[in-house]
Amino acid sequence: MSAAGDLRLPREESWQEVGLTREEYRRIVRRIGREPNPVELGVFGLLWSEHCSYKSSRAFLGRLPSRGPRVVLGPGENAGVVDAGEGWWAAVRIESHNHPTAVDPYQGAATGVGGILRDVLATGARPVALLDSLRAGPPDDPRAARLLDGMVRGVGDYGNSVGVPTVGGELVLHPGYAATPLLNVMCVGLVRRSALLSARAAGAGNPVWLLGSATGRDGLHGASLLASRALAAPGGEEGSLRPAVQVGDPFAGKLLIEGCLALAEAGLVAGLNDLGAGGLAASAAEAAARAGTGLLLDLDRVPLRDPSLGPYEILLSETQERMLLVSPAGREAEVEEVAARHGLPARRVGRVTADGRLVALWRGEVVVDLPVAALTREAPRYRRAARRRAERPASAPPGGGGGLRQRLPGDERLRWLYEQYDRQVGHLTLRAPGFGGDQGAALLRLPGGRAALALAMAGRESACEREPLLGAALSVAAALRPLAALGAEPLGLVDALNLASPERPEVMGDFLDLVEGVARAAEALGVPVVGGNVSFYNEAEEAGVLPTPVVGAVGRVDDFERALRPPRAGDLLLLCRVDEGAGGEPRAAAGGEERLAALLERERRLQEGCREAVAGGLAVAAHAGRAGLAATLARWLPEGVEPEAEAREALAALEAAEGPALVEGGAWEEGRFLLAAAPERLGGLEALARRCGLGLRRLGRLVEGARPWPS
Repeated sequence: MSAAGDLRLPREESWQEVGLTREEYRRIVRRIGREPNPVELGVFGLLWSEHCSYKSSRAFLGRLPSRGPRVVLGPGENAGVVDAGEGWWAAVRIESHNHPTAVDPYQGAATGVGGILRDVLATGARPVALLDSLRAGPPDDPRAARLLDGMVRGVGDYGNSVGVPTVGGELVLHPGYAATPLLNVMCVGLVRRSALLSARAAGAGNPVWLLGSATGRDGLHGASLLASRALAAPGGEEGSLRPAVQVGDPFAGKLLIEGCLALAEAGLVAGLNDLGAGGLAASAAEAAARAGTGLLLDLDRVPLRDPSLGPYEILLSETQERMLLVSPAGREAEVEEVAARHGLPARRVGRVTADGRLVALWRGEVVVDLPVAALTREAPRYRRAARRRAERPASAPPGGGGGLRQRLPGDERLRWLYEQYDRQVGHLTLRAPGFGGDQGAALLRLPGGRAALALAMAGRESACEREPLLGAALSVAAALRPLAALGAEPLGLVDALNLASPERPEVMGDFLDLVEGVARAAEALGVPVVGGNVSFYNEAEEAGVLPTPVVGAVGRVDDFERALRPPRAGDLLLLCRVDEGAGGEPRAAAGGEERLAALLERERRLQEGCREAVAGGLAVAAHAGRAGLAATLARWLPEGVEPEAEAREALAALEAAEGPALVEGGAWEEGRFLLAAAPERLGGLEALARRCGLGLRRLGRLVEGARPWPS
């Protein structure tokens, strides 16, 4: 792009410099009736990028069910919001930060955390929990080790410093992520019902403010050129792209959180929007589009770290730790006073208008004058060529054994990872068991009562490698199982869909299958999808990542003490799974559609039965996933409790019979729970199992042990 302040008309070829196609450039000229100047062209390149406009995916995302009795806000705002009860609403968001992490794993991970905190903050919610899903190449790959180290330090340093606990997630090391890693982060916040905010620039005449850090050059073209194209080299080792990666400052982020919440409490927020991907231009255009208004921005009033910045950099910079605030007119002095009291820089940079245009002034000149609608809802929507592929075998596991997924739970070599994260800061964490759905859901107390939020996230890329439709449905099921084990009512789902280039028909076919799989599972299990994201172009030198859905789930537990009761000596140990005689087991030879229907019916019965058993006080439960029954039991039992000899023999027989299927078998072996129940509760539990079409197998009793089991 030409010099920052150059307002000459661009060459037609300059569309390439901002990530547009020739036809998109011509479409812009037709829409606005003239040639855009370089600054306007940069704004179009940003707002019409894959990352901002979802031009390859938006036409299909309406397939996801987003309505439910607990849904307050569905997709469209910065975060979905569900009713958690007790006067609290929970804001939940999931995002990817894959491309920045590939280029600079530390800053990519850190700013991924910072950005999702601000998304939740924009609803008026205080962020209370983070979960992160990390995927990189196999453990013997030096590049994967370097990337993983940077990702872990970035997530930990930012989350720990800003004071938000990281309570769970998952880690996958697989050759399918050798070229480009994946980082997906989920955040949950709490807001009182009366304090919910909107990211809308409403009210003509209301002043517009920039809150937080001064604007610098970092992050230029992060959305339009970095996150909306494939990387040229595996691992993203491209020095030319490092300026497109944002730089995080968690201490400025903490000031931003506290200052914005204080402004909201004082009634000084008419609208609040994050400045993330796309910077000031995207934040302003999106806020105006939601409200059907326009914005007039005076770029000379934007605080700068470098006074040589021109309008192009000011509008497109992705400097972190910034928010766009719309305040009620006439209360400017109050905004300045509250912000100053919290050490939060605040500068009035414009006002809301009623003309539906984004206008920016710089040194007395109009440098941008564009219809907001042309930048946002009129962005291109493509229905790219798609080719669905037949089922294919999964790739060989790394190192010739150990399974496709190198999971953190039970692996002492990787315990260091989640020990880098502060899981207790904020004083709401009741249970933060580690990483992976096999380890269980995190539990956070709702202030003022005995209710709690249950949180989990999961992805099943190995199943998606074989059959994306089934794998996506399995990912939903896997995210919800840990909630069922706590007796939690599921409130909502968020999904992050990670794929390679949508310009390849087979990738677009995988995307359509992922959407359909998530949609069918959400419908069958009765849980709405309240938000999510799609990340394309996760590839380098045409080596694309596996089609990878990562699903986050949030649920409500009425009584956390009941959910947290440990197994006790004297309890009966039982295995709960779908009764094969009730038609719940999918046949190995069944086709994809039949297997999907069987999976979802199985999951519905299993999860409803387990949830009712735990919530009703009949039993306590642990989800037994790919880690195996013995490993699940070892993690679950408290010190001094162990299975009797009969139970150990039954477990050994089951493990020997099912053996490799636990790791490589795909969808079906994961649908089971271990239950511990007092003998006097067995009759009620058996009646519930019959009603739900579940089978209970008695393994034996739990007894007192002299030391932790297994010893």
